[in-house]
Amino acid sequence: MSATKNILIVSKYTFLDLLKSKILILIFLLGFSLLLISYIASELTYGVPQKVSLDFGLGILTLALVGIAIFMGSNLIVKEIESRTLYMVLSRPVSREVFLFGKMVGLLELLALAAFILGVLSVSMFLLLNGVIKATIFQSIFLTFMEATMVMLLSILFSLLTNSVASVVYTLTLYMTGHMVGELQTFSYVLQNPRLSHFIKWYGLIFPNFSKLNIKDFVLYETTLPQNYIQNAFLYGVSYSVFLLLVIITLFKHKELD
Repeated sequence: MSATKNILIVSKYTFLDLLKSKILILIFLLGFSLLLISYIASELTYGVPQKVSLDFGLGILTLALVGIAIFMGSNLIVKEIESRTLYMVLSRPVSREVFLFGKMVGLLELLALAAFILGVLSVSMFLLLNGVIKATIFQSIFLTFMEATMVMLLSILFSLLTNSVASVVYTLTLYMTGHMVGELQTFSYVLQNPRLSHFIKWYGLIFPNFSKLNIKDFVLYETTLPQNYIQNAFLYGVSYSVFLLLVIITLFKHKELD
């Protein structure tokens, strides 16, 4: 049996197992909340209700994807080790790398499903409120999915180094800090302090800089994105994800499972 086929089999059962955790119900509840909040906000807002609706939609989409990535990612591999399911799988002709890839692909499928459902609901409400569809809306949703992918990999990485609770805390810390990096670089106090400015700059180069993937302000305020911004953001997301993936594979390959 080929490695690709094994990955697909593991991903299939991972995806189905994640659905059994009733996460899909939570996604639909978030979608319903999105529609309800967007409608109420549009009724109470004067001038641009469609922008308020889109702001809520993209916000809930980000919250859902990042939440799933953190909490599901922190238990994705650890749960299999603790329940000893991993030993049964590895007793067959399935390598650690194949098992790892399959688990991550399964979680990515769930993230893609959540992004699709909440993305469709957000755009639909935006259209119902006479909003004008632009490419940046779909680009923002895609980059949010890319962001969630990086968060998932970080959560898995920390779960291999520590316990699930600490993994959630560390991932949340890096996620919030990664969004602050872009804004901090524009503060006048930081610009007037060369050492602090260099520190923040190097932090953004070494640790994940999630602000690079956030284009919501460009979408909501209809400002023009810098040339090649989307391509550069995509390449950054892919490059950092590959780096995290290589570190995870190395750690899992040498991790003691006893």
